[in-house]
Amino acid sequence: MRKLIPFLILLLVTPLFAGNTAEERATMIESLNYRLDIDYRFDQLDPEESYGNWHGTTATLYARQSVEFVPFITAGLSGRDISGDDSFLGIGAYAVLTEDISTYTAFTKGSESDFVPDYRIDHFFNFIDGPRTIIAGAGYMKSYRGHEDYIISLGARYWQGPLILEYLHSINYSSPGGHESHSNLFTAGYGAEGTSWIFLTFKLGGESYTATYVDPWENINHDVVEISASFSRWFGPTWGLKLNTGYLDLTPHDDGYSKFTAGFGVFKEF
Repeated sequence: MRKLIPFLILLLVTPLFAGNTAEERATMIESLNYRLDIDYRFDQLDPEESYGNWHGTTATLYARQSVEFVPFITAGLSGRDISGDDSFLGIGAYAVLTEDISTYTAFTKGSESDFVPDYRIDHFFNFIDGPRTIIAGAGYMKSYRGHEDYIISLGARYWQGPLILEYLHSINYSSPGGHESHSNLFTAGYGAEGTSWIFLTFKLGGESYTATYVDPWENINHDVVEISASFSRWFGPTWGLKLNTGYLDLTPHDDGYSKFTAGFGVFKEF
């Protein structure tokens, strides 16, 4: 199992700093001019003796320039209790192009490690029609060992008052090996900026790739099931706290694992 860790953790760390999620969009377009988020998470993996327990800390600063343009910068450390830490730095922006079209762009650079990408680029278009939005995006990720992933995503979002519903289907093309895998992400959110937000997500799909860091190379195929929940609440006009938890299962378990996640964070607007 140990030889399969690098690319598996690459996929686990990636969601920490890339995406066009309903939760992040709500933060970017409705916060004050600046917002700083600091988050910590702990991952308990089973079997622990093979994978170890993981921890990660992320800081993100949103610098709202106007209603139409919100750039941000994010940095983080991640590691496990049986090895050292890895780091990443990312920049991006949410931009309104017209009344009906907005975009999300992000670029992330990782430290020289098997556990974070060398770099990753994501770009999404949001085509808005009242409370309904069509989401279309693409991404590219490259590891230090030369592994490449091309991601295409298509989905829809419904946002009416305090309710947000979102579905996103992603196709991942992995090279070398010409592997193709699919995932489905369902999100439901309820709340408003200035009071509280609660988000529930459910992910179902698979991952397929060629493990190039072992000799000889091996083809890997997993089924993926993941469920998570997050809650944020304001305790003053410009600050609040966040809690999150989740469970992920990669099968078959002869080279996969299960993971329980717990985390907390604080945010400050100014």
